[in-house]
Amino acid sequence: MRTPDRELTTMGIPRRRGGRTAGGWAAAVACAVLLSGCATPGARPGPDADGDPSPSATIPAYDVEPGQTLRCGGLSFSSDALVKPVPLSRADERVREAVESAADDAGMPVAAAEAPETWLVASADDRQIALLHPRADAEGSASAFEQVTLLWHEAGSDRPAEWTVASSGPCAPRADAGELNAAAIALDPEQPPAPSDTTVHLLVTELACHGGEDAEGRVELASLIETDESVEIVIGVRPDETADAWTCQSNPATPFALELDAPLGERDIVDVGVVPAQTLEPVDTAG
Repeated sequence: MRTPDRELTTMGIPRRRGGRTAGGWAAAVACAVLLSGCATPGARPGPDADGDPSPSATIPAYDVEPGQTLRCGGLSFSSDALVKPVPLSRADERVREAVESAADDAGMPVAAAEAPETWLVASADDRQIALLHPRADAEGSASAFEQVTLLWHEAGSDRPAEWTVASSGPCAPRADAGELNAAAIALDPEQPPAPSDTTVHLLVTELACHGGEDAEGRVELASLIETDESVEIVIGVRPDETADAWTCQSNPATPFALELDAPLGERDIVDVGVVPAQTLEPVDTAG
């Protein structure tokens, strides 16, 4: 198991004041297509930094570094879509009409078409439209959003030209980990941390397909920030290239020992690789 250099993480992130590394993983990218301009850092509901009304009164802005590439399941989009969200109800007319015309495999309309003010446009172009909906029941859950991705299909011999649902379901936006696979992180309930501990025992579950096998020897600590109030971490899993392809049943958790420079004390341990950031809790591994 690899840990980052104390001055620079494996992702090449420079140090920041008050901690050891900056929190963002990915380089800045262009604003999502059809969203209304680039986001202002620190934007929140209400007037933005320029005094303009917030783009959405129904979707909250999220405390996430702007200009990152985020992944939510198979979807990739700019974090600007969460910093300054634009609801489907205010999107380009072409996008709204595409969503209204789309249907899933059962011929049912897209849920976003029924409540466009509560779905934000994560990305949109002539071939793909991605929408996110904050889940009201997501407190304490890593899957904070419902996502729907639409794809455009050209007319063929057996079908008309149309927008169709390519994927849908709950997802957790995560910072683009580059070469690392995303992972779910929890405290090990069999070894709960004590204030005097400088080693914290975690359980790391690889989210990519890996044949139902653990990630032993491939877990990597990409970023660690220790402050007086919290321990902020980003952990990923190095892909296993010993097979050409892996089946996609659930993977078991892998133990990982997080080494701290100072005793944990009363500090929270926070996974900042997921949006919103999650304070770690023990996971029930029974059954």
